[in-house]
Amino acid sequence: MGKNRKKPDKLSPAERLQRARRELEKGRAKEALKEARLLFRQEPGEASRQFLEEAHVGRVEQLYAMRQFDDARTVLHELQQLQSSRPEIRQHVSRLQLVLGEGGQGALDLLERDPALLNKLTDEAVLDARCQAPEHPLVKPHLESVRQALQAVEQGDDEAAGIQLQAISRKSPLSDWKLLIRGLSAYYQNDDDRAAENWRRLDSQRPAWRIAQVLLFSGGQPPLETGPQGGPGFDVGRAARKVTESLEADPVFVLLQRMAIAWREEAWLGFFRDLSSLRSRFASTHSRQIEALVDLVRKRAIRNSDPKLLVKLMAAAPAPSWDPRWNLTQALVREENPDFVLALEGLRFMDAYLVDAATLPGFSEADRSLAAGLAHWHQASLLQAYLLFVSPPPDGSERGLVNPETNQTFAFEFERKLVRHFQQAVASSPLLKQAWYDWSEYHSLREETDLLIGVLLKMVEKHPDEVDAHSQLADLYQRRKQPERAAPHVQALLRLSPGSAASRALNWNQRCQMTSVLVAGGLWEEARQEMVDAVKNLPDGLEPYVALAIQAAIEIKAGEPAAAQAFIDAAVASMEEPLVVWLKLSHLAVQYGFPREIKKKYVDLFKQAVVKKPVLSSIVLAARFFYRLYLRGDTYSGQKTQEAAFLKYVKRSDPKTWARDDLACVLMYLSASKGNAKVRRQLGGEGRRRFPESAIFWYEQGILELEKGDDPRALANAGFYLSRAASMAESRSDLEDEMVLAKCPFLLQFIELRMDRLQDAYLFDDDYDD
Repeated sequence: MGKNRKKPDKLSPAERLQRARRELEKGRAKEALKEARLLFRQEPGEASRQFLEEAHVGRVEQLYAMRQFDDARTVLHELQQLQSSRPEIRQHVSRLQLVLGEGGQGALDLLERDPALLNKLTDEAVLDARCQAPEHPLVKPHLESVRQALQAVEQGDDEAAGIQLQAISRKSPLSDWKLLIRGLSAYYQNDDDRAAENWRRLDSQRPAWRIAQVLLFSGGQPPLETGPQGGPGFDVGRAARKVTESLEADPVFVLLQRMAIAWREEAWLGFFRDLSSLRSRFASTHSRQIEALVDLVRKRAIRNSDPKLLVKLMAAAPAPSWDPRWNLTQALVREENPDFVLALEGLRFMDAYLVDAATLPGFSEADRSLAAGLAHWHQASLLQAYLLFVSPPPDGSERGLVNPETNQTFAFEFERKLVRHFQQAVASSPLLKQAWYDWSEYHSLREETDLLIGVLLKMVEKHPDEVDAHSQLADLYQRRKQPERAAPHVQALLRLSPGSAASRALNWNQRCQMTSVLVAGGLWEEARQEMVDAVKNLPDGLEPYVALAIQAAIEIKAGEPAAAQAFIDAAVASMEEPLVVWLKLSHLAVQYGFPREIKKKYVDLFKQAVVKKPVLSSIVLAARFFYRLYLRGDTYSGQKTQEAAFLKYVKRSDPKTWARDDLACVLMYLSASKGNAKVRRQLGGEGRRRFPESAIFWYEQGILELEKGDDPRALANAGFYLSRAASMAESRSDLEDEMVLAKCPFLLQFIELRMDRLQDAYLFDDDYDD
């Protein structure tokens, strides 16, 4: 009895919304609108209403593209009844009203603001009489003139066509069609130069240009036939069919058609036979087409790693001028061969091409140098990939040629050669900036800091205005606690990009380090001046108390307690509660080597502050202070004790009252410090509950799950949280989301590898997959 009864819909609102979005993304607007209506009835919330509006917009656009204008207007009226308050939807409604001929009084203003829309509507009205002409003074009065001019040219009445076009100005959206018609007139008269002269001025994004391209392809052929007087208007499809009919009588076109069929069927014997025929009969008139065909086959052989296809091509066609002995192509064909031993043959061919590049005929010395530089760079990049293949992975699994001694031999050879190729790449063509960066990244990945610095120093000699190179050098020297060497690169950054956040941050860090060096040397005046200069260009987000505390520390070391106290009072006055000031001074006491009694004074002041009632601003500032230390890899004596006291301070606060940024800041610090997992879980849960669209809270929960180790369920949970964080971060652009997007792919790949390893070891429960 219930055999044919419809099953109840068990989709949750979230599942239905997800399915409806997939339908809309795939272009199935009709199905998406149906699901959106069901969703809005099932759960009439703000999210479902917004998607219902988007689905209506998609369906109207789909119906308009299908030229079902009445149905499109019906759906548009439904959208208008929703009375959306979202600006983007209201803009869509105004645009759709316009294209459907319901623009009203605001149509002209919208068209003036959006020239691309005006051009689109104009072109559609010319090509399809069913489309509404835009209500524009330069279009609607002259649209019929364009249609009549097209008909006149097709009938051979160029004079009548010219009269119709006189009223169309150069600024009119119809000016492209005016140029097309003038070119058509010349085309029909076999005046190719005059036709090309008109068509060169066409907008390449509009249909008139595409029509001209079809006609230019058949250049030199008989003019199109004209219809009888009073016949139908100009039909682009009909004109294209006439062009095709004339092309089918062309022997070159017949050969190309046969070659296209042979290409699809991979019938290479027939393909190369026709290619040879094309070369022998039409080499002088169709040389560019022949070169394009040869390049097409060459690229296919490279893409498919097919040396046999390349051998056939080498027998049937001459080598290109930039690869006179096919060595470059043979190298590219072999380099991605699944058989690693065969892939190594590509290195030999590339070395042979490097000899060819030095004497390429018909090329200038600069072009030959560039070709050699590109080849060396490519060779170095390829050797990097091969080096990774033969190097033993950290997990000890087998890789590469399996034989450890053979792997080691190849690894040593690849290391030696790839550095030489990088050197020769930048020596041949110093302008290849990315080759410099790839070379520096190679040393960076191997943690060869001295060599990395050497490469970057050579780069800034050749490219003194290269911001990224100066930035890396400044950072590297700061990590080495060498502020005097970082200084010229920081100054270069301030000269090249004075407004960038990175430049100001590096400048601050360098001056702070330099101040520490000067204080250690007893150069008080120089240290004071360094901080005065630093304060003039503070980085974004740096609190004023930090500079004031450092200035106080300088005065303490200089034996000026009154001046020091003035800076401390200013720092305290700038704070709601001075806990973080005492924290910073405790850190500086260790860094600058304060006397024991002064250090104890600030440690005691921190202890007194941290047991008081928690203040949110102090929690955030202290978390930010510790987080910066972890990012720099910096520590100081007594830090762990102060962090433990601070964690108790945090626990006494109620995170339910915190803002999103406050939660994120404290959570990121606790994650960096591998702090109390219970507190991290509590803050992360609060963040996901109150701010579900923020990726950082999902990311941090994924990290917590990863820290549980090789527990299958924890790894699965980590994958879920990190995947969700990555998808959320894609639609945002702040620093947190950029960090999430940068780290999630590697973490997800790691999870996948660990899951595979656990499956291989039979660590999963039998029913875990269910």
